[in-house]
Amino acid sequence: MLRWHYRSRHDSLIAVSNQQFYDNHLIVFPSPDRNRENEGLVFRHLPATVYERGTSRTNPLEAEAIVEAVLEHSRLSPKLSLGVVAFSQAQREAVELRIEQLRRKNPEFDAFVGSSREEPFFVKNLENVQGDERDVILISVGYGRDANGGVSMNFGPLNQAGGERRLNVLITRARRKCAVFTNLMSDDIDLRRAAGAGVRVLKAFLSFAQGGRLEVPVPSGRDHDSEFEEEVHASLSKLGHEVEPQVGSGEFRIDLAVVDPSTKGRFLLGIECDGARYHGAQWARDRDRLRESVLRGLGWKIHRIWSTDWFRNREVSLRRCVAAIEEATKGSPGVAESPREPALRRAKDAPPPGAPQPPAYEPMKARAKVGDAHLSEIDPASLGGFVAEIVEKESPIHREELHRRVLEAIDQRGGPKKQAAIEEALAHAASKGLIRVKGDFLWGREDRPAVPRDRSSLPDSSRDLALVSDEECRAALARVVKESCGCEAEEASVQVVKLLGVKRNDEALTRLGGLIGGMVAGGSLVRTPAGLVSA
Repeated sequence: MLRWHYRSRHDSLIAVSNQQFYDNHLIVFPSPDRNRENEGLVFRHLPATVYERGTSRTNPLEAEAIVEAVLEHSRLSPKLSLGVVAFSQAQREAVELRIEQLRRKNPEFDAFVGSSREEPFFVKNLENVQGDERDVILISVGYGRDANGGVSMNFGPLNQAGGERRLNVLITRARRKCAVFTNLMSDDIDLRRAAGAGVRVLKAFLSFAQGGRLEVPVPSGRDHDSEFEEEVHASLSKLGHEVEPQVGSGEFRIDLAVVDPSTKGRFLLGIECDGARYHGAQWARDRDRLRESVLRGLGWKIHRIWSTDWFRNREVSLRRCVAAIEEATKGSPGVAESPREPALRRAKDAPPPGAPQPPAYEPMKARAKVGDAHLSEIDPASLGGFVAEIVEKESPIHREELHRRVLEAIDQRGGPKKQAAIEEALAHAASKGLIRVKGDFLWGREDRPAVPRDRSSLPDSSRDLALVSDEECRAALARVVKESCGCEAEEASVQVVKLLGVKRNDEALTRLGGLIGGMVAGGSLVRTPAGLVSA
């Protein structure tokens, strides 16, 4: 089983599934922010709502609350993908009806809901959400306390055989945030009256969403791994720092974490000690570079203390650690943005911490004054110079894009003669050494490495992966694998599509899969039990 879990940006999104389905064997990287308001699993308790059992079999006010949350998301975080999942088909239809009503009144909301983005907005019920992932998932339980205050232990598909598997799929669909809307508390679910493992998992899920409490105790291992860690902990505590040992869920825990005194819900610094866990790791890549890279990508600031340094000169090691804490307190340049910044608002304009967005692909915007002259009447040398400027700006650029750019510059439509004139200009520029031609791609005169560029803001006609050179695709693959620290080839391909902002289709994924195979054969990528890693 693939044990590294890297989809969730907050460990609370996978904690229940890790315990209930994977015996805490998934290696889950903890988030530095324990306050789950803007990221992670969020509980939205709606005690004033009513489940209309026996009539509509819906919770109308809960459906309205869901739609209000969708509207707020469309205003504050439109760049984050969103999905809504209801436990029942009736509740799904209630949500859809209210969304359609709001769309007719609000053009901006209608544009968000109807957007043809790569991961479009959806409303589904529990049975058909398989395979869908979104940045944010809103869950409408629907079932719950009725008008008389009673709670039936009937939760539809959850009571049936395999209901727990459906729930597991649902609660692991979110990458950044999962908000569950219900009028129930976990104590309202009486397992003595309920049938099906799905209801048991629902009770555990609601309990954890409410207060971070798992129904089944987490296995032991919360104490320090070694005397070395105990000594570091004691030394920092004497200096007035609040330190917690073994932070995280599942099998992976950060050795020591320094609590932010100004915000008790988050940690300032994670401290990794070269102790028992370090020496017990199976792969060297897991032990150091991969683990630390993943943690930094999640927003952690990491400081490592080596046992040899500690025992040789404890005072020096301690001073270095204190300096790292002080640096984390004030925020050092180049460190990931503080998770205290509301994540949904931050994501409107910036990528997640540790994953800087690639530069945007910027088409050259120029106007060529040709008057009424046809392109075929323009001197190839003159047109070739203009073509070279475009190539230098957008290198590497596909021939098709180059043709499009020239026609945009003269504000004319294409045609066979114009295409021939552009090709003649290309040949002239290449003969003069102004551009370099590699198949269908054109490069500037200087031999510079390709850099991944984000095409998400370009027209659809320019967002085909076929218009991206192999060199740029390989650079994007190398970056994704390095940042994911161990991912399967399919996941790497999907992430490259998002990184480059191109359209996702079978042809794109097949091509990227072939490039991955070539990179593995060439030695720049390596397949390990944890997935693809950089050589």
